[in-house]
Amino acid sequence: MAPASPSAAAARWASLGESGCGKSVCSQSILRIVPPPGRIVSGQIVFHRRTEKSGGTVVEEKIEMTKLDPDGEKIRSIRGLEIAMIFQEPMTSFSPVHSIADQIMEVILLHNR
Repeated sequence: MAPASPSAAAARWASLGESGCGKSVCSQSILRIVPPPGRIVSGQIVFHRRTEKSGGTVVEEKIEMTKLDPDGEKIRSIRGLEIAMIFQEPMTSFSPVHSIADQIMEVILLHNR
């Protein structure tokens, strides 16, 4: 996979491939949500976070995703707000006992505290 251009103001990335080729595992690795007994054993996943400071100065922070605590504050600030995964199976993605609107609103409220 080729890295997205760090100079892009907003980047979108999509993973396409045949069934069973590793798209979901790759995305789970990026988000640090690989289910046990899976684990990341080597390599790097670098996220280029661009932040605009007062005065219009843009600062780029390189975040090594594989070194972050999967339950830590930093990865939680990235997950869902800056990097998200859209699961194919809606019955495993959404709660059937809560409205879709409530579930989406929960994510927005969590990231805008």
